[in-house]
Amino acid sequence: MPNSFSQCSFQDSNGPYITALTDNPNYGIIILDKDSGQILNSYYEFDTSTSTIKSSKVPLGVKMLSNNQVIFILQDSYAVLIGSFIYSKNQLAITSTFYRSNGDSANQFQGKNLFVYYGSISYLYVAGSLQGNLAFSKHKLTDGTKDYLSKVANSNGLASQTFGVLSYYQDNSLSAVQLVGCGQNLGADSNDLALLYYQEILGGTLLLKSWLMDFTSKSKCIDIKLDSTKSTFLIFLENQAVYSGSVTLNSNTNPISLTQIRFTSSLTQTIYVRSGHFTDTSSYFVGSTSQINSISYSKQVGFISQFTQISCLDYIPTTLNQNVEIQTSFSYSLINGTPKIYNPALALYISSTQSITFKAVQGLKTINITQLNSQQLPATCLQKESLGIIIAPAFLNTYQYTVNSTTLRIIFNDFSYSITGCVDETWLYSAKLFDGSSLPDFVTFTKKSYGQGSYIEIYTQDNSTAGSLQINLEATISGILSKSINFKIVIIPLPSPPQLPINETANQTNQTTENNSAQTNNTNSEDATNTTDPGINNTDGGANNTNLTDITNNTTPQLNNTNSSVNLNNTNTTTDNTSSSYNQTSANQTANNTSSTNYTQTNSTGQNTTNSTQNQTIDNTTNSGGTTISDPGSNQSANITQQLLNLTEICPELSGRTDVNMRGPPFFITDLNQSYKVQVEENITIQFPLICNPTNKSYTQKLSQLLNSKISSFIQLKNQSIFASPKQADYGNYSLIISLDLDNQTQTANNQYLVILEVLKYPSY
Repeated sequence: MPNSFSQCSFQDSNGPYITALTDNPNYGIIILDKDSGQILNSYYEFDTSTSTIKSSKVPLGVKMLSNNQVIFILQDSYAVLIGSFIYSKNQLAITSTFYRSNGDSANQFQGKNLFVYYGSISYLYVAGSLQGNLAFSKHKLTDGTKDYLSKVANSNGLASQTFGVLSYYQDNSLSAVQLVGCGQNLGADSNDLALLYYQEILGGTLLLKSWLMDFTSKSKCIDIKLDSTKSTFLIFLENQAVYSGSVTLNSNTNPISLTQIRFTSSLTQTIYVRSGHFTDTSSYFVGSTSQINSISYSKQVGFISQFTQISCLDYIPTTLNQNVEIQTSFSYSLINGTPKIYNPALALYISSTQSITFKAVQGLKTINITQLNSQQLPATCLQKESLGIIIAPAFLNTYQYTVNSTTLRIIFNDFSYSITGCVDETWLYSAKLFDGSSLPDFVTFTKKSYGQGSYIEIYTQDNSTAGSLQINLEATISGILSKSINFKIVIIPLPSPPQLPINETANQTNQTTENNSAQTNNTNSEDATNTTDPGINNTDGGANNTNLTDITNNTTPQLNNTNSSVNLNNTNTTTDNTSSSYNQTSANQTANNTSSTNYTQTNSTGQNTTNSTQNQTIDNTTNSGGTTISDPGSNQSANITQQLLNLTEICPELSGRTDVNMRGPPFFITDLNQSYKVQVEENITIQFPLICNPTNKSYTQKLSQLLNSKISSFIQLKNQSIFASPKQADYGNYSLIISLDLDNQTQTANNQYLVILEVLKYPSY
């Protein structure tokens, strides 16, 4: 049974596990549940080649990746051991994916820390020392093989010099990896620290710059961070305080400013710092102390502190100027002699593999602590931290789906939290109807892993599902804070065409009246004159129809219906017909026509060949068994109102609007701005925005990229959607514009739709 944990870490990507190493009384690997703290598995090493248990190792670091790969480093005499296995909760024996020993008696490698770099190929870095010099190595995560071993000497230092921590930065997948290491135990008194700034080159490193700091008391590197312009660091000076500072990479500023923090005004030995961690916006450190403000404790008590949250302390943080010795040359010269940071080079050691199986310890369980010897913080430090807020992703108020169309997928980015750096945050998502009831069977909600968003899908063939669904999507962080968004999905039914009675004679007379003229020209008494463009002739049985059509130039959108199984005897004569091929029929042709689809019928009366007056029907409507005379001046308003009513059946979002151009081009009816995020090596599908096309004009949707003559190669158009599959080189922001072009016309839609796509690189650790 382990008595203590010496190393531990949370699983990547907010996974459910904590991985720990223990060395008291024996070395072992422990897997715990992050939410409950219960031990799930405990493993010991078994060497299959010698059939022996390996129990005496010094743990240096451990990490579990998002795919359950456990990476760890151990110290064994003069070699650093790097091992890996894939964790499976129910396996009692797990074979290592790799297990390598790095170092030999002639080239002793002493490890200190590890970190993992994520890229197109992921690597493990080990910071430490080689034969008494500062050193670090790089290894592939796939098999643990060494990529390189880099070393450099502190010429006036002792054999205890070592890299304490290491960090990296890479601007994009095509740029070189940059590294910064914090060297400690430097100088003749082993009190000094140095920051060393490297750039990776093919098969090795190039040391670009160093900053050496001389201290009078023992110093220790806590954590270090690197970005494109500067390196920020946390250090601890024994018997004094914690210090935070930074150096600018392209500057030779000297001295540099350090911010000091301690828990009491006394400089006596009241604080001991074990480790620290940088997040994107802050830094933390942990350890023990015997005094906070004026309150003294009888024994050392553990603490965790955020460096920037110090308002509860009586001691006001101070700043001090620290001299640094900056170097950009690291070779011996006759003029300057041997520099303090000296002779960077690549090195070698012997590396070998071992056959290791990790076996589970049976009967191990967690026992709850029955009594805690907790100590009270000063009253000024008991004020609760701000809970922060949850930030909802962008979304539309209304989405539209038509029954029996292809599946509609609505993609949402993840909710986010205003406070960054929470390593133990957990997210719970739920989607339900606004009244709290479950989603109907034809609507599904899927949450992908955090950082990859979520989506709702809808598909139905049932017209009875038509209507509006009010949906609530809620996200809760760590069971404390919740945030929700509400939106509507409008389900449009497939129209069921009204039917005329079968075998009823339809007497239809279409008349056209010229404005301000007393002459009325009647065409076809007791018959029906219909020219359909681009729809279908709608005729009920028993009517003999003689259709005379001259130049067609007037259109009216309306519902077309055909009742089937009727013998039609049609004689059609067409002269200078500009309508589509749907009106081409042969004399004395017998046809059975069936339709269940919504069409647009064009009723047109062109030039009357029996009268001298040229008449044109505007917004003409035809009624069975009657006569309708449509005058543009008197009936136009009623016709537009009817058109708007018809339009809202197609585009419900336009209900109540009277400013729609009924004869205008198609237009977007969704909001204009929407942003999406996707990580490199992942895929995303973005649905096209909703469009209303009141006059059924022929148009083409086009995609272009802002400020680019062509679209980036990883972005494609697929089935009325944008499909993106970015690689490492595609990291960045992309502004995509969807526009509508009318076919064979110069007129363009009034608006354009802008999509912002942000391609994220792998997270840094």
